[in-house]
Amino acid sequence: MDKMKKYGMYILGISLFFILGGCSENKSRKMSSAEMISLGTETTETAMIRESDQKQTVKEHTVSLRDTQKIIKNVRFRAKVDSLYLRMATIKKIVRGAGGYFAEEHFEDNSYAKESKGVIRVPEASLEVVMSRINDLVLEIDYRNSKATDVTMEYIDAASRLKTKEAVRIRYEEILRGKAKTVEDVLMAEGKIGRLQEEIEVIKGSMLYWNDKTEYSTLELEVYEEIKEGVLSGKKQDTFWEDAREGIYFGWQGIRQVLLLLFYIWPGVVMAGLVIVYLKWIR
Repeated sequence: MDKMKKYGMYILGISLFFILGGCSENKSRKMSSAEMISLGTETTETAMIRESDQKQTVKEHTVSLRDTQKIIKNVRFRAKVDSLYLRMATIKKIVRGAGGYFAEEHFEDNSYAKESKGVIRVPEASLEVVMSRINDLVLEIDYRNSKATDVTMEYIDAASRLKTKEAVRIRYEEILRGKAKTVEDVLMAEGKIGRLQEEIEVIKGSMLYWNDKTEYSTLELEVYEEIKEGVLSGKKQDTFWEDAREGIYFGWQGIRQVLLLLFYIWPGVVMAGLVIVYLKWIR
């Protein structure tokens, strides 16, 4: 009998153990969805970044460097030409033929020289061809300065961060659809998604800027034509009649201003005349 009681107590103890364990498990399962989001998502971004970093090997990194090489090329060029209008027309045809365009253009004309300044964007692959053809058009090169800036590492780093943040955003969207049960949960997940989306847009903007700068090189072009001495003397002879016309014009403008002044001050003139008549004849 004592042995039966002993076995009974043993079985009762085991039963209580499993019952309490089940209650504890049920309690833990009843954890709010907000707690699950806060606990499960706080380390999501860190885990995603670590996982992304671990997947990149040295070989893959080398291939990426070679396939996505990004180099920004800028050239500053100044030269003298024999005929500015003719040479600029030819240069524009060369640029258009290479798939480029003038982003800016300025023209100056003074007593000593005619000068054209412009900012040209040409496809990177066509830059050297365009420069070679422009060299053939000029008489004398004042300077040619080239600069190449390698932004490959910055571009690859941005692409990696973009991929990671997009993956984390997708993870938060899954959490929003699957685990968010209350308004607080929804707002928490949407806030995370909104911040990630802003960061993603900034990275995309930087990458678009680098793509534009590397796909199209920038050429700052200055070409000028010196005006010869004979042309200057001819200009001085031609200016005689221009000066005469200007003299007649300004003389007429002076007469016109005097007449207008009289119209403005006519009451004073009349009063002054009456005073003079009174003082001289009546008095």
